[in-house]
Amino acid sequence: MRSLLLTAGLALALGACSGLAPAATQIPAPTDTRLAPTLPPAWNSTPEPERAAPDGSSSWTPTPPPTATSPPTSTAAVTRAPTPTFDFSHIRCAATAREEGVEMMTAPFFADRRIVPTMEPGVAYRAVQTFPTMVRLVQDDRTAGWIDYRLLAVNFSGPNCFEQPRYEGNLTDFDTLCFMYADPPAEAYRDGELTEPAGFDVGPEPFYVVMSQTRTTYSSCVGHAGPCFVVDASAVQTTGQCADIPHTAWLIGEGQLWSEPEAEGGEVIEPIAAGKVVYVQAESRSGQPPPGAPEEGEWVLVKYYVDRIPRAGWLWSGWVEYQ
Repeated sequence: MRSLLLTAGLALALGACSGLAPAATQIPAPTDTRLAPTLPPAWNSTPEPERAAPDGSSSWTPTPPPTATSPPTSTAAVTRAPTPTFDFSHIRCAATAREEGVEMMTAPFFADRRIVPTMEPGVAYRAVQTFPTMVRLVQDDRTAGWIDYRLLAVNFSGPNCFEQPRYEGNLTDFDTLCFMYADPPAEAYRDGELTEPAGFDVGPEPFYVVMSQTRTTYSSCVGHAGPCFVVDASAVQTTGQCADIPHTAWLIGEGQLWSEPEAEGGEVIEPIAAGKVVYVQAESRSGQPPPGAPEEGEWVLVKYYVDRIPRAGWLWSGWVEYQ
């Protein structure tokens, strides 16, 4: 299975993968249409001529296009990926998002059910390293995150966009992910009720990233186009950053996404329809419910998608039922 994972798509584009549905349905494959249909032989724009900094240093800042306006988002902190230790001073390649909502993963894997930073439209990030279809973005000499360089929503330009070094390590080198393994092997299933075998097992090495969980299962995906699958959580072990695995849930009534809990000065970002699947993060806060909400509960940090665009903020847990 190592060959399957490492060659068929460590970089998963799961922008619209909705996770486990409340009913006994198959786990949907990713459907992010913002990816180019085929892997291009090069970047998707013509490189700009090289421009040296006025002081002759390796610093290089391309002229960005006009900045777009983004909707309000939560002020919750996010984990940044490890700072690169290689010399990338000679790399002059800029990545600029054309639209809002382009997520930067903390590792070269689309664990998109966690809250992660997004690229600021119109702002140029340095693209310095690949693995294998993911590219590491750097800003202010720190890793901002990883994106799939086939994204049509991102423009790449610069004289070194064909020369990024490839990361030669393994996905398990990244301590921002949670991996699962099983000895003896654990069967993978297509549905959340574990009734439809997926045709393969989770083996004794930590190949698969745990993307989300329910009370009894873990969910993951293989490759850019899937398949997504679930396993019995009691049949596998985990390693890595596993304390904050998002929990799949859905709304039992119409709720509201808040920028912060109401008592802390938060504002309503948007309503959330009943039945919407959300990914509840590990962070929660006590407090009073918003108007019209059930009395019992607490504020939980959640993430979900609307038309493939990520939404993140605070939700009163009295509106939520966990799977």
